[in-house]
Amino acid sequence: MPNGMPLHCSVDNGSITVALLPALHRKVHRVSILLLQVVAVAYDNPIPGYATPTTTNLRLWDAEPIEEFDLTAFNAGEYDKATAEKEHAGAISAVLYPNDSTPEGKELRLKQQYFFVSASLQDVMARFKARHGDNWKLFPDKACFQLNDTHPT
Repeated sequence: MPNGMPLHCSVDNGSITVALLPALHRKVHRVSILLLQVVAVAYDNPIPGYATPTTTNLRLWDAEPIEEFDLTAFNAGEYDKATAEKEHAGAISAVLYPNDSTPEGKELRLKQQYFFVSASLQDVMARFKARHGDNWKLFPDKACFQLNDTHPT
């Protein structure tokens, strides 16, 4: 994300693990569930206010793999599998609102929505806990969420 985006600032300790919805893989006699985990890396983008010295922050997320390269798979000749995690993670945040006229497009759209919501909620709750401890009664007064999706889902 930083390439071509000079105002995007990587956030120290801004990484959150997101366990995505399980994908069902049908085999001949059984169904196996694969749980894909990715790392949500936070990038902050300052947004200056209009006719005011105030600046606010827009936090954006990039999906990165837990493990970028599987050397064991590579050495076994499974070259596609060696970089599969990186490709799956990259697809989540590469292009928003993919064409969802296919089952794969629908699955990617759902992964994107889950990824961005999960990363944002985990981030807000972690920052709340760092500042206010376990006093969750204050949470409704300290955190506000606006869901914005201009595209039909």
